[in-house]
Amino acid sequence: MRREPGLNVLLITIDTLRADALGAYGNATVSTPWLDRLSGGGVRFSRAMAQSVVTLPSHANILSGRYPFRHGVRENSGFRFPADVETMATLLKARGYRTGAIDPALTKAHNGLGVVVAQRGVFEEAATHWKQAVTLDPHDHQALFNLGDVLIRLGRPAEARTYWASYLREAPGSDEKDRARVRMWLNR
Repeated sequence: MRREPGLNVLLITIDTLRADALGAYGNATVSTPWLDRLSGGGVRFSRAMAQSVVTLPSHANILSGRYPFRHGVRENSGFRFPADVETMATLLKARGYRTGAIDPALTKAHNGLGVVVAQRGVFEEAATHWKQAVTLDPHDHQALFNLGDVLIRLGRPAEARTYWASYLREAPGSDEKDRARVRMWLNR
């Protein structure tokens, strides 16, 4: 396999979603325009079967092309995917593709941890969690706001300015009181 110029691979997995809940698979009563559009312009699999009903093993199956008894991941906790097993990501990366993954639950977890440690006054650790949340999802307006706020508390206004400017761009409909505070601070 070699990288074909202009071709991309986008794998979308959605936990607990049946195909018959999407317009692309024939459901005329739902509105799933973005997924339908992606499906219409790409390859849509109509006979894919999950070999595991549990999230982590199922993703290990999808990405490695192996069954759970081959890769060893059988549950969501207590298992690690073997580092020496190739995955779709490692194969594509070796052939010049940029690879990555986004897990909204992980972004929310870092955002939540940031709140918890900030409430305890551990602002540097909070900043670390919020930076991780923003790295995972640069459009997460709550993490952008929180990160800017904590960076000001830590005496790092230049760094805060970057995140708060992004917050204003990413959250046009967010809390007006927060937006006014950010605008006032940025325009001082």
